[in-house]
This record gives sequence, C-alpha cells and structure tokens, in this order.
Amino acid sequence: MATEKIEFVKFNTVKEYIKSVHNFRSDKESVEELVSRFNPLIEKVITESIKLAKEENRTTVLLRDVKIILERFIGKERLHWEDILKGILLQNPTDLGKISKGIKDYIRENKLKATGINSKLLSLYLSREFNLSKSTSEKIIKYILNEILK
Repeated sequence: MATEKIEFVKFNTVKEYIKSVHNFRSDKESVEELVSRFNPLIEKVITESIKLAKEENRTTVLLRDVKIILERFIGKERLHWEDILKGILLQNPTDLGKISKGIKDYIRENKLKATGINSKLLSLYLSREFNLSKSTSEKIIKYILNEILK
C-alpha cells in the first residue's frame, strides 16, 4: 500500500488568500514553496502528536500533544506580558508565592551577575580574613547583598 501525499494546505487556497485578503499577486514558486514546506510539517506534527497520545495509552490527540510537538518543530509562541499575567493570576495563592519567589530570585541572581559580585569568593575572603565560620560569613554576605540589591 503506497502512502499518498495528503495536501493539508492547497496551492489554490494559498494563492487565493494572498490575492483576496492582501490584494497581492504571488508567483507560482513562492506558493509551491509554502505548500511543499507546510504539508510535511503538518503531517509530522500529527504523527508525533499521535505518538504522544499512544505513550499515554490514549486514542485521542489532545491540545497538549499538539502544543508540545508544535513547540518542538516551530518554537514556542511568544506571549505578550498581559497574557502571561492573566495566566499567572489563575494560579492558587501557594503557587503565586512560588512564582513571586522565583521571579525575585531570578532578578537578584541577574543583578549579581551584572555587578560581577561573586558571593562565594567574598564569603571565603571574610571567613579567612576575620576568622569566621563558613556559615557565618555566608550569612553576612547574603545580608549585605540583600541590602544592596533591594
């Protein structure tokens, strides 16, 4: 049984879309390129989505399967900050706290990178210079950096 090439995206549909919606003409090669690249991609996404469903013993392809595979082949969709915020606000209070902590930690870490401060080296210096325990010098450095980075 030979597998027949399925046209998910048809040449005439693309050509007509460009003409009617955008009031533009298109050459044959450009439309053929779009069709020849998108049809195999759609087929791959469907095939891989089915594999994910089968791995979970399902006979239904779900939105999550398709999204995972689309991200793998096309890349992640960049969301606008307002859409991200709406999604975050749907979380329960515990998860909101974790998200908040994660964001603060990320900002603090990147501020440290930007300033070039190496807290471990500073801690080591303090412990040697002032004969402090490692944990005491780490607490001092943590306190100082927290105060500086507020």
